[in-house]
Amino acid sequence: MERMVITVSQKPGEGDLSGSTGLVIQAAINEAARLGGGEVLLGEGVYTLQSAISLKSGVSLRGQCGKTVLRLAPQRMATIARDADLHQAEVTVTDAAPFRPGQSVFLSRPDWLYGFFDTVAYVTGIRGNVVELDREISYTHEAAWGTRLVTGGSLLWGDGVEDVAIDGLILDGNKEENPVVTGGCVAGGLYLFRAKNVQLTDVVVRDYNGDGFSYQHCQHVDLTRCQAIGCTQLGIHPGSGTTGTNIIDCIAEHNGKDGIFFCWRVTQGLVDGCRSRYNGMAGLSIGHKDEGNIIRNSEFSFNRQCGMFWRNEPAGSTADYVVAQNNRIQDNGGAPGHGYTGIRVRGVTGHLQLVGNHIAFTDPAISKLSVGIVLEKDTHDITLADNVFEGCAQEVAPRYPTGDEQ
Repeated sequence: MERMVITVSQKPGEGDLSGSTGLVIQAAINEAARLGGGEVLLGEGVYTLQSAISLKSGVSLRGQCGKTVLRLAPQRMATIARDADLHQAEVTVTDAAPFRPGQSVFLSRPDWLYGFFDTVAYVTGIRGNVVELDREISYTHEAAWGTRLVTGGSLLWGDGVEDVAIDGLILDGNKEENPVVTGGCVAGGLYLFRAKNVQLTDVVVRDYNGDGFSYQHCQHVDLTRCQAIGCTQLGIHPGSGTTGTNIIDCIAEHNGKDGIFFCWRVTQGLVDGCRSRYNGMAGLSIGHKDEGNIIRNSEFSFNRQCGMFWRNEPAGSTADYVVAQNNRIQDNGGAPGHGYTGIRVRGVTGHLQLVGNHIAFTDPAISKLSVGIVLEKDTHDITLADNVFEGCAQEVAPRYPTGDEQ
């Protein structure tokens, strides 16, 4: 069925809409949604976003691969002047001058706590120093805490959307001019919540002060040839309650924490042909009830902690029935207290298949401290077969040595 196609260009006289801001992109998406769905095609150039682009069901957003850049504008912020209470839909700030109706904003506690207590919203109006929001505040914020109302947040944001495709875009988080980190549970360079049937292809999130890709409580979100590069937190974060995600031929490199992070209850997912390297924590982290996932044909190398990490969970909450097959895991470790380990399995984790992986340590200085696979004492029913160990002082052990034991 033929559907509406709306073109956006930065060149005067070209395209259905012309401009270089997020407003023109949002206008095109809204118009396509009004007509029952369609495609928005973005021309090459840098589009500056003062606000998160809100995705709509049935509307695809496509750029010119490598040439269409959405760049987050510099953050502006103010501290709150009165307590912002649960279920209020407004915030009183010390100075409302930084804010405009239509902007996306988030309430951020200075102690941050991974963003669990952040509220993300759009500004609907301003009365003096009172900023009105399009939704209720999710947690109380006391003025004494130094809580800030901050512009920006995600670049692309979808709540409850279905049947959406995004491809050929570079999302530039401009972290140098966005110093307040966003919590990955409520925001990301590209953020989805309760979304279904979303296809992300050739999307790059770079230099975002938070998680690159974060999608929470979603079904069938597929990433193909996507990249999370230089983000300050997690690279790719399939979040709580997500099922059926496919992460194919993707790259997560130089992120501040884990390259790929399976949060809570991420099930029936696939990581295939990916590369997760040079990240500040693990190449891949998996844990709380993340069952039935397959991780294969991928590389997890040069990460500061281990290549692959099963988190420490009690019985009933472990990431069981996971297959890790034919992966290259090289030269991981070196962070204080983490030793040099290819794969580390903690907790009462069981029913894993670790098969055909190549685990290597190529530096003789660290090789003598290395363990290929650490299976801690409470793990059980783990199949090890056809793994290749190169330069490992110990192939399989219940713990890893540290530099203090030399």
